[in-house]
Amino acid sequence: MWNIRQLVFCCLCVWLLPTGCYVETALCRQLHINEDREMCCSGVVVPRPGVDTYCCGTVGYDTSLYMCCMDTIRPRLGEKPSCCLREIFDAKYNICCSNEITPRVGEHPSCCGTKSYDANVCTCVNESIQCGSVENNISCSAEGHDENNSLCCQGNLRTLSGLVPLCCGKDLYDLNVSICCNGTIHPRLHVQLS
Repeated sequence: MWNIRQLVFCCLCVWLLPTGCYVETALCRQLHINEDREMCCSGVVVPRPGVDTYCCGTVGYDTSLYMCCMDTIRPRLGEKPSCCLREIFDAKYNICCSNEITPRVGEHPSCCGTKSYDANVCTCVNESIQCGSVENNISCSAEGHDENNSLCCQGNLRTLSGLVPLCCGKDLYDLNVSICCNGTIHPRLHVQLS
């Protein structure tokens, strides 16, 4: 019969065998586990799935391949993987706004409700994206600006029309039929080259 001595240090046990080998074990709710092959996730002994491992609830996962989003394991996605609730997205191209994944807008994206906007160019007033001076945008909000049906152009509320409605100063124009130069709307010239 072997004479095995147990050395206990905190939660780590080292078993000294007559052959001179050490088997390191850890405790998981008073159960000894071999940390080379197993891990303890929320008190449950689970197989170790790789080298760079972490727990996601009661399941182990390899952090080089997966992410844990609210106790749900998801494959890593893109250059900057991030979580939006239980879904994963690439933060290089998208942003999580009010728990919805939406495309990033501009160099300094921020959220306004469920939509993204460039915080260097626009502001968010009552979950409505406003571009231009803050004073003008507040006056549009007071008038009941609905960004699905209207656009705030320098404090003037304009009803959306055309395929690509944009502001030119305080007026609204359609980019498909007009251009804006220095605050003045001009008809778009369609030149056909032969």
